[in-house]
Amino acid sequence: MDDLILESDLEVSLLNNKQKSLQGISRKTHPDFIHLYFQSKGKSELAFNNGAYTLPLPEGQVYLIYNPTQRLSYDLNLSGKSALLCIFISFQKLHDFFKEHTGAIPFLEGDNAQKKYYAQREISPAVNIVLDQIFHFNLHPSVKSLFIKGKVYELLGHFFNKGENPNEANCPFLHDEEVVRKIRQAKEILLHEHQNPPSMEQLSQRTGLNLYKLKEGFKNVYGQPVFTYLNDYRMEKARQMLETRQHQVNEVAFAIGYSNPSHFITAFKKKYHITPKKYISSIAHAEG
Repeated sequence: MDDLILESDLEVSLLNNKQKSLQGISRKTHPDFIHLYFQSKGKSELAFNNGAYTLPLPEGQVYLIYNPTQRLSYDLNLSGKSALLCIFISFQKLHDFFKEHTGAIPFLEGDNAQKKYYAQREISPAVNIVLDQIFHFNLHPSVKSLFIKGKVYELLGHFFNKGENPNEANCPFLHDEEVVRKIRQAKEILLHEHQNPPSMEQLSQRTGLNLYKLKEGFKNVYGQPVFTYLNDYRMEKARQMLETRQHQVNEVAFAIGYSNPSHFITAFKKKYHITPKKYISSIAHAEG
């Protein structure tokens, strides 16, 4: 476990259990602090106040918990081969970040500030990239706190990005549940067929959404244009395959739909600023 106090009102815990056995951790937090848990790999379980309430943290999910009514103590059980990033930020600090736009975040406004708040969502490909950069930090130790602080701010920006919330008023037709369902269907089609994805026109026909609603709706629900989202997904899948060190670069390229490995290498370097081979080497170096 690596606990970093980045500021008096901002703390982060990096929990990377490389063992096969369960790892247990206990701690207390201030009631004024908002908790965010990014389960990057594996799974965990939170047990609050001596087991009075438990919360499973499955892989690929992020949770926000805010309880201003009491000081929370919890036990965290991190399964083997798991990675979890915890952010603890004071209510006031987060409020200051959004003081000109508090209406975008309901629990920051008025009487809501004294109420419990809970949110859960999937970790997006963009967030996965940031988590990977944090857990595979390989810069000089002297810049570690500065680097992680910047990445934590980036994670907060992604999490509170208005565009990722399908209920936002900036895209009125998303109040139609059927439209939102079709947009989610479009995402599932893209991910299932990522090796040979349909065109926008084909995706429009298969979901029954016109191109405008598909493009604008997808961007508002998932925070990115359709094929930017798909590219991030493919690059994340490639990164995970490379991380196992069980696949050749050519194999990874073909697995995610690239017929030309050199095109994959170019795309991977553009996304991560490192070639696939150098990425594999950096993983080996980080693991000692």
